[in-house]
Amino acid sequence: MQTITVYTLFDVTETGVVRSFKMNNLPFITKSGITILRELEWRFARQQQSNLEVLLQVMSLRTQLHNVTMHSVVSENVNKHKFHKSFKGKHNVWSLTFDTEHIDALSSEDGPLGALCSDCNHVPMLMDLNETISTEPYSNYLDCTDANIYFTLD
Repeated sequence: MQTITVYTLFDVTETGVVRSFKMNNLPFITKSGITILRELEWRFARQQQSNLEVLLQVMSLRTQLHNVTMHSVVSENVNKHKFHKSFKGKHNVWSLTFDTEHIDALSSEDGPLGALCSDCNHVPMLMDLNETISTEPYSNYLDCTDANIYFTLD
């Protein structure tokens, strides 16, 4: 098994909100312990969960993910990360780790995780959640080239 860590500036908070809103779903306690009492809160948490689901689905295109572990969002200086140099200062950074048995399935001529980056490029993400980056001049999609997401082999 090989462990991979993902870092992104998009809100991929695991909330556990996986259904459309219905009044009888309330109150609901998210995976992070936040209690949802209103429809607006539900829809916000659903969008966060949707971003995570999209990311996991794209990463699962070539190999099965094992032992997926979400990490707490951290507000920190992005200079210590491999994000694009245009991102400066403190930003919210989401990360998760997973194991895979078939690391070769994620490689390309661009490197050991090149196919994974290629798969993720230009995948739309929902914005205006808890991310601290603005969409300008960036779009609301994953981008390994202009690095609002990157992967490391651990």
